[in-house]
Amino acid sequence: MSVLFVYRSHYEGPTGKYVRRFEDASILDWFRARWRGASEEAAYEVVDTMLGTEVYGFDSLFSAIEEHDLKPPRSEVGLRDYLDEHLYVEGEILHTPHAIQVATDDDEIELAYYFFDDAFLVKDAAKAAFLLHEGVELPATAGASGYKPCSETTSLGDNGGEGAVYMAFLAYYDSSGLTNLEGGYRIDGIRLLELCDYLTAAEPTPLWPFELRLLRSRLNADRSLAEGLVACAGYPVAAICNSTDTSKVGFGDPGAAAKELDRLLIETRRPGDTQDPSKSLLQSETHVAQLCLHTERWGEDDMYHRWILFDDVWAEAHPDLAEAILRYAARWDVLS
Repeated sequence: MSVLFVYRSHYEGPTGKYVRRFEDASILDWFRARWRGASEEAAYEVVDTMLGTEVYGFDSLFSAIEEHDLKPPRSEVGLRDYLDEHLYVEGEILHTPHAIQVATDDDEIELAYYFFDDAFLVKDAAKAAFLLHEGVELPATAGASGYKPCSETTSLGDNGGEGAVYMAFLAYYDSSGLTNLEGGYRIDGIRLLELCDYLTAAEPTPLWPFELRLLRSRLNADRSLAEGLVACAGYPVAAICNSTDTSKVGFGDPGAAAKELDRLLIETRRPGDTQDPSKSLLQSETHVAQLCLHTERWGEDDMYHRWILFDDVWAEAHPDLAEAILRYAARWDVLS
C-alpha cells in the first residue's frame, strides 16, 4: 500500500506539479508516522525534509502540534478535526476516507495539494491520471476513430468535418487562478493537423481565450503549429495579462491582430522582466502538442504556463488522461 502526495503549484516548474509516493498503508498512517512538533522557525525545514518541497501553510500543523501538545490522531475523524482546526489554509479542506484535498494561496497565486492512497486509486484512478503523470512529455500514440471526452468544454466553433481539438490552458494571472478556472475548450470538426488552417481562417468570438487569440496572431501561411507555439513563447503572457485588460485584443484578421498584440507588447514591457523564452518547452506530435511557456523568475523558482492541445484520436488512445486534463483545467478539487 502507498500514499500519494501531489502539490499543484506554478512554482513547481514546467509541469506545475510535484509528485511523491510514500510507503504507508493509509493517509492516517502517513500522518501518524510523521507526527512531531516543531517551532514555527523549524517547521518549514521539517516539511521540506518530509515532502521534498516547500508546501505553503503545511508547516502550521507541526508548529501547532508543539504549541498545543497534540497527540497523534487515532482515527480518520480525529485527523480531520486536527486539520480543520490547526492546518492554515486560505481556501478549504475536503475530506474523504481515502483522499484529502486542500486549496490555499500565498497572496500571490492559488495553490492546491492532495493526499490520496491506493484504495482511492482502486476506485477512482481515472480522476488522478493527470495528477500522477510525471514529467512534461505526454504520450504521442493515438487511436483511430476518435473519442469524445465526457468533461464539459466550451465550444469555440465547428468546421463541419470529423473529429475535435481540445485545449487546456493551465495558467495563473492573479491570486484567484484556481477559483476562476474557465475549463477546457474545443473546436469541432477538425483534428490537430488542421488547427492552424482553421485558426487563420476563423473569426474569433469573445469566447476565445487570450491564449488562443495570441496563437492565431503568431501563425501565417508558412508557420506550423509548432512554430506558432514557439513564437508564443516569446510573448510575456503573464506580465501583460496581469497588468492589462486583454479581453478586447487579438480580434480582426490575423495580420491586424498580430500588429495589435505587438503594440501591446511594446506598451507594457517593463525593465527587469524575467521571462526567458529559452526556458520554454515544446512538444509537437501529430495528435497532441503542448507548450510549457516560461513566464518569469520568482525568487529561486521558474514559473510557467502550460498549454495542452490534443484531438479526439489522441483521446481515444488515452481516455483517462484526456478526461483528467480537462477536469484539471476546470476545477481545483480534481479528486471529488
